[in-house]
Amino acid sequence: MKLAIRTFQAHYGLPLTGEADQLTQEKARQLVRNLHHGLKQTVSPDLSISEFYGPRTVSAVEKFQAQRKLPVTGVATASVRSAIEEDLKQQLRQALGRADNRRTPCPCAN
Repeated sequence: MKLAIRTFQAHYGLPLTGEADQLTQEKARQLVRNLHHGLKQTVSPDLSISEFYGPRTVSAVEKFQAQRKLPVTGVATASVRSAIEEDLKQQLRQALGRADNRRTPCPCAN
């Protein structure tokens, strides 16, 4: 367990204590909240944003994995989180494109 915690800490630039200390726990909570936000935007609008990775999170991750034709495990691996981030970026690009299309040129721009 200490090795897993140290690996997590090293990956996120935290002090390498090997313990689930306050900084490590806060980073984990932040990551789960970010995951919930991404899942809420991509596949599960009713998912509440919290710091808990429970059955509803597992179900939303499985739904995302199935839609993306990824192995359905319910585990938000780095590749799953990366795919969620890409989907969010795509949604943002589409929203910005729609906003650009709605703009009318300013007559004073000439």
